[in-house]
Amino acid sequence: MFLFCVFVGWSFSMGSAYQFHSWRVFVVVCALPCVSAVVALTFMPESPRFLLEIGKHDEAWMILKQIHDTNMRARGQPEKVFTVHRIKTPKQIDELIEIESDTGTWYRRGFVRVRTELHGIWITFMRCFDYPVKDNTIKLTVVWLTLSFGYYGLSVWFSDVIRHLQEDEYALRVKNFNGQNISNYVFNFTLENQIHRNGDFVNDRFISMKFKSVVFQDSLFEKCYFEDVTSLNTYFRNCTFLESHFVNTGEDVMSFVQFSLQ
Repeated sequence: MFLFCVFVGWSFSMGSAYQFHSWRVFVVVCALPCVSAVVALTFMPESPRFLLEIGKHDEAWMILKQIHDTNMRARGQPEKVFTVHRIKTPKQIDELIEIESDTGTWYRRGFVRVRTELHGIWITFMRCFDYPVKDNTIKLTVVWLTLSFGYYGLSVWFSDVIRHLQEDEYALRVKNFNGQNISNYVFNFTLENQIHRNGDFVNDRFISMKFKSVVFQDSLFEKCYFEDVTSLNTYFRNCTFLESHFVNTGEDVMSFVQFSLQ
């Protein structure tokens, strides 16, 4: 609920062509933990087990010492000395691969190596459900699945809810104009969230402006001049253009005219 209150209605603009609304901000914030984790992994040292497997015993000892010193400082015992009496080196290769590496063919050796690796992964996985770590594995699995489902739900559903609420709020603030008669007027500002019905615009100039969520219905534009005009979610329905000129209205000079005739 706190995040909901913070992000609803919050947005900012990047120039006049792009609006960065609150639901996009929410998605970006949800992605920050993943990005932070990727960055953090690049600075994390290798695990002692991996270093022992590849024969780097000194590096493994230094990592273990660093972990020990960090834990002791957190416990308020920084003076405690790290001592190691014995380090057990993990088995680096299966005996079956050792035997068949000299006599078998290359694809046979590859098949045996893959089968052995998969078997080792399965054995390690099944140990997670044996005593004494079985209960902790089940609890962590439930927590992980719950967090993953909640994170996915928030990033997909919550952002969509925010967008719909913004659209509803935007629709409630729409301004309606009916039967307007505007002549010899210069529009050089943004028209936003408006509906114009049965209006007559005669000899008006639309210069360096933007239409944003504007609808013109059954309106007449006579001897009007449009220059440097951009539009977003703007529709001209059943409108009539008489002796009107369009200059630099989008990427193509005629794009605004085609868009107006929708």
